[in-house]
Formats: sequence, C-alpha cells, structure tokens
Amino acid sequence: LTLAKENHVKIEENNMNAILVKGKSLENDGEYEEAIKLYQSVMSSDPEYGEILARIGNCFICLQD
Repeated sequence: LTLAKENHVKIEENNMNAILVKGKSLENDGEYEEAIKLYQSVMSSDPEYGEILARIGNCFICLQD
C-alpha cells in the first residue's frame, strides 16, 4: 500500500473505533435507539463490519425486553 492509502485506512479504523466507543456508551446508558442510529450511519459506508452488525443486533434484543 502507498503511504496515503495506509493513512486513509488508519483514519477509517480510528473513526470506526470512536463510533464503537460512543455506541457502547449509549448502550450502557440504555439509549439503544440512539446507538442503533449511530451504528447505522457506519453500516452504509461499511456494511461488512461484523462488530457493528453485532452491536445493532444487541440493541434490538435489549429493546425487546
């Protein structure tokens, strides 16, 4: 990979990690709908990201309780 491409990948990974941290915080506060919205904003750009899909599933499960 070129240096620019490597930097882009690292920025994307940092953004994804920040979203996961924020989303998990929302989940911990019981704000499942807000967490889903946040996670879905990522899904549109990276629908293959497994942890995001798992977090969305967890939110829906918690909303069923």
